[in-house]
Amino acid sequence: MSHALDIGLSSPVPVAFDGFRAVVAALDESATKIRGRLLAATPVEAQVLVPAWGSGDARPLSDLALSPSERRLHRESEQVFRVLDAAARAIADTLVEEDVELRLHDIGAFDVPSLRGLLRLVEHLTWRDGLRRLRLSGITARSGLGTVLAERGTPSPEAELLARRLPGLIADETDASGAISRVEPVASPEADLLRSVLDEEGSPVDRIAYAVESIRRGFFRADHEVMARCALVGLELATPGLPMDGAAIEEALVRTGTGSPLADAVEFEVGLLRGPADARAFFRKVLGMVHSFRGDNPQALEAFSRIVEDDAHSVELRAQAALYAALTKVKMLRDPAAGIRQAEAGMELLRRHSTGSSQEGREAAWLHNVRALCFFSQGKLREALADEKEALARVADGSDSSSVHLKINLISNISVLQERAGRLDGALATWQKYTSVGSAWGPMFTKHHAYRHGGLALAAGREEEGVTALETAYDAGVSLSDTFHRAVIATELGGRLREAAPERAAHWYAAAARASEELADPYGHALALVGRSLAEGRTPPAALAATAASSVTRPAAGADLAAAITAGDRERLGSLLPQPRTKLNRPFDHVNLA
Repeated sequence: MSHALDIGLSSPVPVAFDGFRAVVAALDESATKIRGRLLAATPVEAQVLVPAWGSGDARPLSDLALSPSERRLHRESEQVFRVLDAAARAIADTLVEEDVELRLHDIGAFDVPSLRGLLRLVEHLTWRDGLRRLRLSGITARSGLGTVLAERGTPSPEAELLARRLPGLIADETDASGAISRVEPVASPEADLLRSVLDEEGSPVDRIAYAVESIRRGFFRADHEVMARCALVGLELATPGLPMDGAAIEEALVRTGTGSPLADAVEFEVGLLRGPADARAFFRKVLGMVHSFRGDNPQALEAFSRIVEDDAHSVELRAQAALYAALTKVKMLRDPAAGIRQAEAGMELLRRHSTGSSQEGREAAWLHNVRALCFFSQGKLREALADEKEALARVADGSDSSSVHLKINLISNISVLQERAGRLDGALATWQKYTSVGSAWGPMFTKHHAYRHGGLALAAGREEEGVTALETAYDAGVSLSDTFHRAVIATELGGRLREAAPERAAHWYAAAARASEELADPYGHALALVGRSLAEGRTPPAALAATAASSVTRPAAGADLAAAITAGDRERLGSLLPQPRTKLNRPFDHVNLA
């Protein structure tokens, strides 16, 4: 090999992507072509990863990919997946094509998103037959940030989860070929913000404002360590008697030049905060969410319950906490009856302590929405529909981000309820109303909207309409450079057409194979090639079994597919080929450690 790099991250308080940023910066300084690769292939993601490079593409990542959702306790982030995949792909290409060995030390001290991204790096290198060029070590190391959180009762489990996902690939220690390069973090707004949060010379109100903004950005980057640390700092600073409220927080952000592009987002709004007690509720909510995202449900419920039960907090915030507690019970604990009781307790709080604010109606609407989810989980469709309609009536005139978000969600939910009741034409008609809420719909909206249109039309027996809509969704994915969903949609189109139109099916399976190859997804690639073989009347080649079995992302499904390939069981293989659904949302398992 031409040369080896021994890299460790020097930051005691890493923020999202700092681990991958360190690798990219070290490769760039070593005269490799990684900068050109990233900027040419993924300029928007490169701008997030290394802002100082100036990609020349001013589009925000939110134009291309969905974010997580606070109000639904939905941690999935297409945006984070795209950044991690872009970085992993560029690093893997650089190692293989430029003959570089990369030795990453003390990886347990990496930021949480970069730890998740190592799954992608391993799979991209495995796909390129280049895994021997990567050495990982030091999984027990912890950053200063991680150490403080563990001492405060919020340990980070991601390093241990990574070790379980990559058995045998991570050494306790790896001998360095030379001195380990402790790479300084690449400059980023998130790092600057976190330093300001931790600066004990700053004023309490300014530091609280920085903490709020760091939490917002950490949420969109899936940076649970930063969210938790800033919440703990905020709880310490928001002491009784401190002269501050939501307006003071926003004013501090503007005054200090930290005004957020996310300030109008639904997530983590601060307009309701009427004093330090409400600020403490805000920060407790954040800790509860971090616990919920990590599956620590008892701790999450404890955090939310403390807010609900504390009369010192504004009633709207107590209702919000009841919403999160109800969501945790129905989505994480699979206990819809407990979720209903929690939602109704929140509604009762609003009735007993009403101040007549418009926000109360909005919070009641969100609680009706979550109760509808609970009823839906119990199969009580009529009750669920009544709650969704009540929620819609309560926010019908609302124009704030949270109300618009809820209206969009409600229309989707009503359509799903009609679908479940077998009223497919009604579900499709309701779904078409989606376009009347909000504005400036682009290809990202088209991708999801057309996909559901297609799935519902197919379920209603409107074959060509359904296939055409799915093709529209695929084309939207192409325009977004969205390899992940292109692979999903093309594979499912092949599955739908395999028996009735095998030549068209073979075309779509070939498209799926190309997309999964770009994605370095061995399971998806094997699945597409199995489908193409069956569509062409052939038994899939036995060599595909090894491809399927090499999946890091889906080892169990890969082993099942490999067994059917080895057995030559065409009927079993046909049953494993996915069909179109009625919603495009998929978990980003390529970067999920749990």
